[in-house]
Amino acid sequence: MRGQRGFTLIEVLVMIAVGGMMIPVVVAAIFNVVHGTIGLRNDFVIQQDIDTASSWFNRDLSLAQTTDVVDGQPPVNQMRVDWIDMTGWAEQGGGGHFAEYYIEPGTTLLKRNYDGTVSIVARYVGDIEFSRSGRFITIAITSTYREQTEALVYFVTPRADGALQ
Repeated sequence: MRGQRGFTLIEVLVMIAVGGMMIPVVVAAIFNVVHGTIGLRNDFVIQQDIDTASSWFNRDLSLAQTTDVVDGQPPVNQMRVDWIDMTGWAEQGGGGHFAEYYIEPGTTLLKRNYDGTVSIVARYVGDIEFSRSGRFITIAITSTYREQTEALVYFVTPRADGALQ
């Protein structure tokens, strides 16, 4: 029966052996793609957390005239800044503002109290420290999400007019 088409037993066994060697490679590749995607998502969550908090710190410190962070003292885990609104409408009854930052006890929620209105600034903050050297405020923030951690330390120079006390 030379005219029949098909595979011999040896050809089938060779295909099974080659396929058996390729399956672990394919499974490993799929695992790496899934694991990499999860890692990228975790990185994104952490980076977004730190970026959002940093944006609020920079905004409030650019307005700050006073702060409770004492020059030359050890870092503290909360900060308050105060300022007077200098816009035209504020002269007619505007006034002072404040912003306080702190991690809610027993959680990883970084909160901002702005003139009595409390909001969540970041959700996964493991630690935050504020310190001061002259006019420079140093902020060290650590965010952890699903066993992945990132830390950022940076300096902010409040108010260009030198009014920070």
